[in-house]
Amino acid sequence: MKRALLVCLLAACASTGDGVDWAPVEGDCPFLRVRDGRIETAVLRTRAPSGAIVELAGVYHVGRPEYYAALERHLPGAEIVISESKMSFLDETTPADAIDPDLKLIHRYQAAVAQALDLTLQARWERGIADGRWMPLDLPLKRQAETGPLLSDEARRRAERVVAEPAAMRDEIRSGLLAAAREPAAPTEAQRRRDDAIREGLARVLKHQRPRGVVVLFGPAHLRALAPTLGYQAESVVWYPVMTP
Repeated sequence: MKRALLVCLLAACASTGDGVDWAPVEGDCPFLRVRDGRIETAVLRTRAPSGAIVELAGVYHVGRPEYYAALERHLPGAEIVISESKMSFLDETTPADAIDPDLKLIHRYQAAVAQALDLTLQARWERGIADGRWMPLDLPLKRQAETGPLLSDEARRRAERVVAEPAAMRDEIRSGLLAAAREPAAPTEAQRRRDDAIREGLARVLKHQRPRGVVVLFGPAHLRALAPTLGYQAESVVWYPVMTP
């Protein structure tokens, strides 16, 4: 009874008047889960030692327009929005010879997944809402590619099949996304370097710009590994469905 009352009080305290249905946090946040046959990602509200509110938003690379609309509710109160954004290589104006072949394939794969499942691309959403508060970090994707392939041979073959026949592979794409959400792969060295870049960029922002509110848009699998290393106090969490079952 006492525990139930405590949970209710915590939930009430988590309500911030921002229209977000915050809930208490129990343990480490996984940022990615499958609930009732649908993929969901989390936004974790944390407090940095400086006192700044840092919302760590796990953002899926494709999703329903309603999914991205829900994430947008977290942006108005932020003084700075930090993004891992791949806008630099997803932008159609980028010269083709400036992009690593694997990065181009990742772009085409994500576009094919969005087409097959009738979803929106994260990068397209970000380009539509980015403003002066936006701080896309120049993550070392191209430099990573120069140290070795970004994709394994198996991943490359699968991506090429999806790109070639997205409609025919609709069911396989959906089941593959669900399987990956249920059992995320271990982070690669390239992913760890991206995590380091976000951690360092966030530390610089908090130290030199001293914002009161920051939103970090980053892949949920990245945040699962990154969040426990930041030393922030987790305050509340909210989950959003990426797509319908």
